[in-house]
Amino acid sequence: MMIKAVALIRGQVNGVVRLVQVGSGPTLVAGIVKGLYPFSKHGFHVHEYRVTGDCESAGEHYNPTKENHGSPFSVQSHVGDFGNLIADGLGFSRFHVTNPKLSLRGKYSVIERSLVIHQRPDDLGMGFNHESRKTGNSGGRLGCGTIKFVSIG
Repeated sequence: MMIKAVALIRGQVNGVVRLVQVGSGPTLVAGIVKGLYPFSKHGFHVHEYRVTGDCESAGEHYNPTKENHGSPFSVQSHVGDFGNLIADGLGFSRFHVTNPKLSLRGKYSVIERSLVIHQRPDDLGMGFNHESRKTGNSGGRLGCGTIKFVSIG
């Protein structure tokens, strides 16, 4: 059974992110974000709560398994660690990634949580300090959106 979800990103940057999961397999995440600085990198993560105001309402990184921050494919990482979005020369980021830890169903579902795009690059937990292991040193929040259920197919 396929589950689909979407997040509309709003703030200093704007975009749309679609999420699809078939069965208990990895989740496909694809989207486009505009308004980034040309040729820049930005941390991109799932956060604890739905957006109810500005992006600060999203809470901290979603980390139900209490792991250190990392890349999506490292042994230690948060459920919603995506690494970095990379902007082209016009400030657009188009991406298509698979995240094996992210789920749209079950105990650790990210439905009604949020996606946040950060100001700085994500160091993938390799910064050798507390903030790196918590957030990837990715800084403030440029844009965010609540992950909304779309359909089951």
